[in-house]
Amino acid sequence: MHDWPATPPPRPGTGALPAGVTSPAFAPGGGAAPPPGTPRGGLPGVPASSRGAGWPVDTHAPTASARRRGVPAPGEVVGGYHLVAELGRGCMGRVFRARDPAGRDVALKVILPDQADEEGLARFRREGVALAAIRRHRNVVAVHAAGVDGGLPYLALDLVEGEPLDRALARGPLPLARALALATALARALEHVHQAGVLHRDLKPANVLVRAEDGEPVLTDFGLAGLGGADRLTRTGDLLGTPLYMAPEQIVGRHGEVDARTDVWALGVVLHELLTGQRPFDGAGLAEVSQRIVGDAPPPPSRARPGVPPALDAVVARALAKRPADRYASAGALAAALEEATAAPAPAARPGHHGRALAA
Repeated sequence: MHDWPATPPPRPGTGALPAGVTSPAFAPGGGAAPPPGTPRGGLPGVPASSRGAGWPVDTHAPTASARRRGVPAPGEVVGGYHLVAELGRGCMGRVFRARDPAGRDVALKVILPDQADEEGLARFRREGVALAAIRRHRNVVAVHAAGVDGGLPYLALDLVEGEPLDRALARGPLPLARALALATALARALEHVHQAGVLHRDLKPANVLVRAEDGEPVLTDFGLAGLGGADRLTRTGDLLGTPLYMAPEQIVGRHGEVDARTDVWALGVVLHELLTGQRPFDGAGLAEVSQRIVGDAPPPPSRARPGVPPALDAVVARALAKRPADRYASAGALAAALEEATAAPAPAARPGHHGRALAA
């Protein structure tokens, strides 16, 4: 893990990578140079820098005939980065530990060849643009470079040493104090993201890494992020996000209502899961999950975990209100409510019962 320099946000409306975030579309005149030997040609649609002329924009998506055959493997070099080991894979691509010529380790994310169609590139491109718009924050992964090597689009991101939050939750619910600390940090990170004009739209435990060195959560995977007016993908009927964490307006396709409060809902689902080890709206399939999200009241966490105080039940209920207007107006407001609930004294134990501290 390296202490990368902070970077300023792009000029409003440019979607440009900020100074200090490099692109293989390098030319003298601004920002930092990419690794030596990096081929020219930036990530399609992602300007290389917000600093003046001299940073060309590659607006041509690679064609099928130009695409790299197959997926790179450890030992290869992509965009000047030496691939050290595969860290993970998903439906869209793979992530590698990679090293630049200066010896700095990054996470290099590449899109799978069969996903490098117009739709796949749109998702990949929006992740780079969204991350570039966000000023550096300790709880949000940062992008360092974006480019195309042999037709293979890639993003160089912070390397976060740790484990996904969903893996930690597979071991059971967290201690209350720990659950609240994680949820509050995520709420503050979301507020920071929203202030940059970015919506995450796919917040879930699998998209949160718990940093090993300090236990802090890091928000990742902005492939479905909404930025400015470019908040819809083109595939007809595509359900963007993970249904179990979708707000009612998102799961029924009311795209015009999707805003920061949609991310607040998703964090409410994560908070419920942190407290209880259970999601509030499970089901056997998409239809059942959708019906419960739209029609069922969220179960209070204290039903599954009696040690949860009423103040936290109230926070979860408001975060999971069906109407966006009834939720917290911002992720920052949710963070403040969590902090207030943390500071509130524990309720007195009923006769014959033992009181539980918040750290239980």
